[in-house]
Amino acid sequence: MPIRSFPEQRLARVALLLATLLSGCAFIERAVTPTYGPVDKVGQDAPGNGLSQIRETSEQEREALLDQPYIDPLTNYLRKHQNDTTPPSILSDVRRERDARCDAIARDYQTRAATEDNLQNYRAGYDYSCPQDVAAFAERVNTRTSKPELAQAAEEDQTEAAEAQRKALSDCYLLTSIKNFSAASKVCSTPAENGDTRAQASMGMIAYAFEKFDEALVWARHAAPESADASYLLGRLYERGKVVEVDRKKAAYWYQQAVDGGHRDAQGALQRLSSVAEPDDG
Repeated sequence: MPIRSFPEQRLARVALLLATLLSGCAFIERAVTPTYGPVDKVGQDAPGNGLSQIRETSEQEREALLDQPYIDPLTNYLRKHQNDTTPPSILSDVRRERDARCDAIARDYQTRAATEDNLQNYRAGYDYSCPQDVAAFAERVNTRTSKPELAQAAEEDQTEAAEAQRKALSDCYLLTSIKNFSAASKVCSTPAENGDTRAQASMGMIAYAFEKFDEALVWARHAAPESADASYLLGRLYERGKVVEVDRKKAAYWYQQAVDGGHRDAQGALQRLSSVAEPDDG
């Protein structure tokens, strides 16, 4: 083997080092260059983000619907989203609110005279969202027109009395909602004594506001569990030990009844109650 001179040996070593570095850079480039799969590319949503966004949007729409006072927007929402990805729990909340508002209107029209004018008003305002209730009122009108005049006169007398009661109930709910409890107690007492559940619940809330907790307990027990307001009031009485002994289990039970009845503050009260640790018996 021929002996290379020192410059030749040095030149060979440099060439070898260069070749090693060049091949190494290519390897390093391949090693660090990222490869993206179809779901890992920059900017693409991670799995599940779409569903979370749909739920968040649906919940915002639900809150807006429940805050506005009309019925038809609720029906429009249910028809629009009946076959899409809107969470069933949200559709259930909207449907329950729509049905509750239809029931309230139906109770109002039950106290009105079964006349064609009232029927036309009912149809114009609520036939889209509450068709079954409108149909029931139409049946009353049709039945009434076939009665003898004497029977009609008697019904009109009853209707006048019912109209007076309806006005008293309307004033009761309004005055209670704006917390004019002194005036509310005067108009709520008669319908409450006659067995109206909402008036009884109002009397319970009025008594609680005046710190007459024994009266509040009596009225709340009359109206619960049919009234969500009365159930919520019982939960507060048991949670805070007003008149009754503090009983967290009973408080939780009545808060749950209020949640099931659609009370908007009951869920928060139930969660607050659950978050507080039970006191040690020792």
